[in-house]
Amino acid sequence: AGDLGPEGMVFIPASESPNRKPLLVVASEVSGTTTIFDMSESVGSEVIAPSGVAVDFQANGDVLVNWTDDSDDENGFLIERSTEDGDWMEIGRVFANTTQFYDGGIEHGTTYSYRVFAVKGDSYSDAAESEAALEVAPEQLVDLNVLGSYHSGVFDESAAEIVAYDPDTHRLFVVNANSSQIDVLDASDPADPVLLASHAFEGAGINSVAVKNGIVAVAIENEDSQAAGSVALMDADGNVYATFEAGALPDSVAFSPDGTKVVVANEGEPNDEYTIDPEGSVTVIDLLVNGSINPFAASATQVTFESFN
Repeated sequence: AGDLGPEGMVFIPASESPNRKPLLVVASEVSGTTTIFDMSESVGSEVIAPSGVAVDFQANGDVLVNWTDDSDDENGFLIERSTEDGDWMEIGRVFANTTQFYDGGIEHGTTYSYRVFAVKGDSYSDAAESEAALEVAPEQLVDLNVLGSYHSGVFDESAAEIVAYDPDTHRLFVVNANSSQIDVLDASDPADPVLLASHAFEGAGINSVAVKNGIVAVAIENEDSQAAGSVALMDADGNVYATFEAGALPDSVAFSPDGTKVVVANEGEPNDEYTIDPEGSVTVIDLLVNGSINPFAASATQVTFESFN
């Protein structure tokens, strides 16, 4: 997609996606782009596993591995073997509709376990094993297909760093550090994200953004990086509910899973001369007031780590 310097990303599940497909949004600070990817499962990623794996020692010293083929569209089977140390290694592959494999590479006096995967293209089934001591889930393969991209027009100046998504409005909130603002993109059509608005905040710059239940949290750095920064809460249209003091150099901001709290990591970096070195801290903003979420009446608490010094 011509993206350079990916910095922030957000996964949009199908249940919240505007096109009801899982999406991945990536903000790239070098190219200043925000790109939406379609996350579609690889063709044939659902492969039915074999069953009934059994082993039998042969008179010639080989091991015969048998299984039941429960799939009707596999391309073949992959056989792996492990010793008592638990390390698995591939020992062979056979064609589709095959139900046995001879292993002649064994050493007497060694205990082996076997497992078999059905294979279709680049996808694998669950493992069917000769012993139930271990069960390994298959790797889930996805293809990322570019759907659309918004170009800020600014290259190599951190014009797209962190991105957050609001499922209620299908909007993306992108940290444009170059302009010290939040760019709001309409992603209702993921193939054509459109800039709706840009919201600037007082301070040296914006470091992070998060959104939950229509509330957008913005971490803002002070002009003096060693002084206390702030966190602004606004709605999806950019109307500010309230602004709270944070610690020095607030960076990563996130909501609790239930949406009742905003948590901000304050980095507390020293100045270049190391003459001023503020403490790192965490700012916790409680949005719950009298049992309801109320960003107008929220309260902030500063959590420090001085007791661990």
